[in-house]
Amino acid sequence: MAVLSANGERRANNGGKTSFRDHHAKELRQMLTERYLVAGALREGNHPDLLNKKASDDVLVPFFKEAFKRYGIENSLPKENLYLLAAAMKPEDIHADVRAMLDEIASALQ
Repeated sequence: MAVLSANGERRANNGGKTSFRDHHAKELRQMLTERYLVAGALREGNHPDLLNKKASDDVLVPFFKEAFKRYGIENSLPKENLYLLAAAMKPEDIHADVRAMLDEIASALQ
């Protein structure tokens, strides 16, 4: 069940417990930047480290594999299921360059 926080955001009503994401976000972000991306790539969309990597093969799949293993969770997010991440995102959370490219692809397919 979701509840509204003091600032109007919807949050899960988990009895005041810290969510897994909130508890481990800093650790996971550090792992992502130390092992898979340079920190600048998270701040700058056209960072060379992003331009020279295939996100699915070089970043996302190995990152999730390591993260799930670290916490003893079965890796249920193989490459063919990465679309589930996009489905869970809000449009404003997706980088403008990605939205533009997806719009071009959709137009070409019509």
